[in-house]
Amino acid sequence: MKPKALDMVIAAAAALLSLLCLIPLVGRQGDTVSVICDGELIYSGSIYEDITLEVNGATVEIGGGHAYVAYSDCADGICVDMGDARPGRPVICVPKRLVVSVEAGDDAPDGVTR
Repeated sequence: MKPKALDMVIAAAAALLSLLCLIPLVGRQGDTVSVICDGELIYSGSIYEDITLEVNGATVEIGGGHAYVAYSDCADGICVDMGDARPGRPVICVPKRLVVSVEAGDDAPDGVTR
């Protein structure tokens, strides 16, 4: 049986609708960034406030909706290569015991909700 034009339109519409459901989850930003070193809270504030922190041999850059480790004098530098911290995906430097995490606002979903 050969598909008809209407079948193709319905299939395309269903595919488009399924992709539209993902839009709220793509590019979701958090509101608050926390920097923790050796279990101690070093900084907690807006991810939009421009600030540079020097923490235990690492440089953390925050501002414009981004939070990342710009420099670390540890041997491997994996934390620098991790890029921006995002909700659910912190930047962690194990040798420095450093965690840069971003928390979403209370009204933002953590993932798929019912």
